[in-house]
Amino acid sequence: MITDLFTYFDLSILLLIISLDISILSKKRKVKLSNLTIMLFAIFFLFILPYLSTELESHLVHSRNEVVDGFNLLYLWLKWPIYWLVGAIELIFLISFKRRTEIKI
Repeated sequence: MITDLFTYFDLSILLLIISLDISILSKKRKVKLSNLTIMLFAIFFLFILPYLSTELESHLVHSRNEVVDGFNLLYLWLKWPIYWLVGAIELIFLISFKRRTEIKI
């Protein structure tokens, strides 16, 4: 089941990103992307979101299992690179969208 690898927090973040990208692509909203917005996305995906996700998941593991060893928490190391990869893809999308809107104007 997908909730074994990702918590509802991770899935809600991914759904939020997908809905944001779809709304930007369909141009229902006029979004002006500044460099500050792109830097905030980078900070969130590099540090804040992976930290929150691993903290939440470690609390869930401690509440589910009586004996918690390194193998119970081994997959938490992979959450950081996954968030970095998703953040890099999102940054590439935002930067390419920003360049396309600058060219059209």
